[in-house]
Amino acid sequence: MKKQLLLVALFCLSFSFIMAAPIANKAMKAAKEEGVQAELLTNFSVETFTTMTPKDMREHLGRKPKLKEVIALKAAQKKIKKAAKKNDADGPKQQLIALLLGLFLGVLGIHRFYLGYMGIGIAQLLTFGGCGIWAIIDIVNIVTGKMTAADGSALEPW
Repeated sequence: MKKQLLLVALFCLSFSFIMAAPIANKAMKAAKEEGVQAELLTNFSVETFTTMTPKDMREHLGRKPKLKEVIALKAAQKKIKKAAKKNDADGPKQQLIALLLGLFLGVLGIHRFYLGYMGIGIAQLLTFGGCGIWAIIDIVNIVTGKMTAADGSALEPW
């Protein structure tokens, strides 16, 4: 019965994070895979969870954590940090590369795929860049610096 309640609680908690950042989704998934209790997953940001110690765990739970719980916490923290490092390794997108892709392959929407806009890239691919008009608008936005990557980060300047 406790396991079923825990699964329901984890499901509800994970459902509330659907609109959260990708790293938060990866954090929740990693924590659930490692068997971290639902009590520890509530009211914590990703940064707070990754720096949690067994002492913090004791204060939050109100009891001494079991060895299995501490091991699960540490394993989940390791997975989260690894996922965050992988996301950082992608690096910022460059304005010059986006411009060159837009100039030479703009009607195919390749610059949009590069920036992470998969849906818009497919739409441009199917409409040949809005008969070229959409591609021209994108090129102007890239040159003026108004175009950003899909994650909201600014493009790295020339």
